[in-house]
This record gives sequence, C-alpha cells and structure tokens, in this order.
Amino acid sequence: MKRKLLISVLICLVTSVVLQAQTTMKGSWRTEIREGNLHIYLSSGANRGDSRNWNYGNEIDQAELKGYKTGNDVTFTLSRKSGEIVFTGSIRNDGGSGEFSYTANQGFVSQMKQYGYNNLSAEDLLTLTMSDFDAATVNELSKMGYKDIPRDKIIAVAALKVTPAYLSSINKIIETTITIDKAITFKALGITDIKIRDLRNSFGDDLSVNDLITFSALRIDPEYASQMKATGFDLTPQQLVTFKSMNITPDYVSGMRKTGLKELSAENIIAFKAQGVNPAFVTECRNLGFSALSAAQVIKLKIFDLNREYIDMIRSAGYKNADLETILQFRIMKIDRDFIEKAKEFNDGVLPEPQKLVGLKAMSNKPAN
Repeated sequence: MKRKLLISVLICLVTSVVLQAQTTMKGSWRTEIREGNLHIYLSSGANRGDSRNWNYGNEIDQAELKGYKTGNDVTFTLSRKSGEIVFTGSIRNDGGSGEFSYTANQGFVSQMKQYGYNNLSAEDLLTLTMSDFDAATVNELSKMGYKDIPRDKIIAVAALKVTPAYLSSINKIIETTITIDKAITFKALGITDIKIRDLRNSFGDDLSVNDLITFSALRIDPEYASQMKATGFDLTPQQLVTFKSMNITPDYVSGMRKTGLKELSAENIIAFKAQGVNPAFVTECRNLGFSALSAAQVIKLKIFDLNREYIDMIRSAGYKNADLETILQFRIMKIDRDFIEKAKEFNDGVLPEPQKLVGLKAMSNKPAN
C-alpha cells in the first residue's frame, strides 16, 4: 500500500515538473522608443537546451507594465489572463534591457486544452500572452466557421490579431468566407476592408482574393497606377503587377519615352527592363549610325551585343551598304570575316548577296549525316 502511494506521489511530482517546464520560460528582454512609442523585444533559446532561438517583438502600452521606470535595478511586470511576465534589469530614457521570467496561467492552459490545444509550448503560451489572446476567441472563431484551427495558425492569429471583428469586416466586403490562411496573409500585409474597397474602386470589382494579396505584397496602389497613366500607360491590373514586380518606375518609363522611340508599348517597356535597356543604351545604339530605330531593334541590339567593332568588320569585309536588319542577321548567325572569305571563294570569288551568305552559314551549321 505504501509502495503504491509512493509511486502515485512520484507520478504527481514528475507530472508537475513536466507541466511547469511546458508553461514557464526565461530569457532576455530589451525595450526601445520608436516614434514616441515603447517597443519590447523578447528572446530565448537556452531554456530549451538547444541552439534554436525564439524571438518576439511588438509595440506595447507602457501603462500595462507595472513598475516600469528608469533605473539600474528595476523590476516590472506584465499581467494578463493568460500569464505573467516578470522583468528585471536597467531602464534608460530611450529604452532598457535585462532578463525575464514567464509563467503561464494554468486556467488559461486548461481552457486552451478544452479547445483541442494540448501541446502548446512555453514559447506558444508566451506569444499568446504578449498578444493578449483570450481563449474565448477560439470559440468565437468556431461559431464563425473557423473550426479546428491548427496550433501554428492559432499562434499566428493571436500574434497578428486576426480577430472575429476583422474577419467579419473582410468577409462582408469580399462577399465570401475567407480561409484562415488567407486571413492571416491579409492581416500580415495590412489588408483591411477599406483598402479592399479602394483597390476595387481603382482596379475593378473583379479583383480576387489572390489579386488583393499580390497588389498588397507589391505595394500597388491607385497612386502608382495614376503615375503610370501620367506617363501614357493606362495599364491593366496584370500589367501593373508585371511592372511593379520588375521595379518599373514612372521615372524609368518617362526616361524611355524621352529617347524618342516611336510606338512604345507596355510590352516594349517590359522587354526593355528585362534586358537592362536604359536611355543611355538607346543613345549608344544611335551612335552606331542607326538613327531610325524601333523598339524591337533596340532589344535585338542588346540581346546580340551588336557593337561598333562588329559593324566595322562587316562593312570592311564588303557589305558597305548593309542595313541594321542585315547586320543583326549576320550577328545572330555568328558570321565573321573568315566565313565571309570562304563564302566568297565558294561563290567563284564574288561576294555573296546577304541572304545567300546567311543561307550558306545555315547550311554549314547543319550536322553531317
């Protein structure tokens, strides 16, 4: 009987130690003042006995930190429904640093277990505490249709403050129920119902959830579209995405227009940017002796690296009146002086016509059977 009692006591002690290990945490902290607001940063890795680090940072209301004041040996606390953090260290007017000790509220832990979150780590619980997450929110989300949210997602929901009110406002304006994954992405990108309204007013009501994410991630807004329109391009939403993803700025477009190239299209601008064409390169092309250039020719000049040395070689080899398209064709076919001389010999000592020369080169490139 005594042995059974001893075993029961040991089991209780072990369970208590394990539970404590899962709901307590220690680490370092620092604060700083940014734009007049207090920001706090927590870091810990050593308490898990490995090299992995846990980090958290966010703005916090100084009024919540009881005992926060300047000094060299200060203790202050942050108490919330989900747990308490005790901070010790030194604080200056512009911030401070020190060590912290966290203990989760067992009532909160029990509530989260009731909702299916049985394996929350100390880091998870501390994140929930710093985010001031209420366990009842899980039930509210469930009533909205967001059931069985995975552990990592509920931590993100808490950290980003994806609240029921936020979800309701988003679902109302997009007229459907957004998934929790998309909602987390929306919140991380700062997408609100007001932003959705503004984007759709500017770019059309048919912008999808994925479009809204893309526009926000690339920071495409009505101002960017207006700036592009001022350069002469009334771009479609897809063209705006391409322009922004390639870092095509209004200044770049204006610069290319000033080169005098005619009939510039959005596709030309995209091709120019992809090939690294800029106004200076267009000037270089004209200095080669070709003034009436098309956008397509400029791109070819860039791709095939047509330079003064090659042009002079072609002209000195006998093709004095060759136009740009002919010289480009020679360059593409890798026709050099040696080949021109061999082609001339093959043609009874007569310089072949440009198209015949190209044909001879094509034949010479064919593999032997």
